[in-house]
Amino acid sequence: MEPGELLRRHEPACRELGLTGDEDRATLVGHMAEHPGLLNRPIAVRGDRAVFGRPIENLLDI
Repeated sequence: MEPGELLRRHEPACRELGLTGDEDRATLVGHMAEHPGLLNRPIAVRGDRAVFGRPIENLLDI
């Protein structure tokens, strides 16, 4: 998954920072580290695969 896929675009910090999800990986990851609310969760990881846990049916893919 790419950081832009995990960005909570409706989070106030997203609007305040002017993020669109099209920024480079380092920029998005840096902002997500500083503002954890920007990160959609839960994220399930199994081996070398990860899926976003919403909707819950996504978990069946791993």
